Amino acid sequence: MVLEPGDFLVVYTDGLVEALNHDRDMYGFDGAREHLARSAAVPATAQDRLDRCLADMQRFVDGERLHDDVTLVILQVPDGPDSPAAIDVRDVEWTSGL
Repeated sequence: MVLEPGDFLVVYTDGLVEALNHDRDMYGFDGAREHLARSAAVPATAQDRLDRCLADMQRFVDGERLHDDVTLVILQVPDGPDSPAAIDVRDVEWTSGL
């Protein structure tokens, strides 16, 4: 996968999509996908996208306790005069920890 300036990649754990509201409805893949599709239309930093996605999920659960961890990672190629032409994600070093 090659990301062009302005593109972003989102990786998340199942805790995001399995978050439940008081009616026991899941935020779900559709909820995450719809929010991220709306987010794509608005210029924002990766941190802004992350914060807004988590806020959207939290609005959905409306104070219900989360039953699983929620991890969300956003990789975004900056869009500006000093931006790289593209990034091949195979060349990106990934790390994680507990």
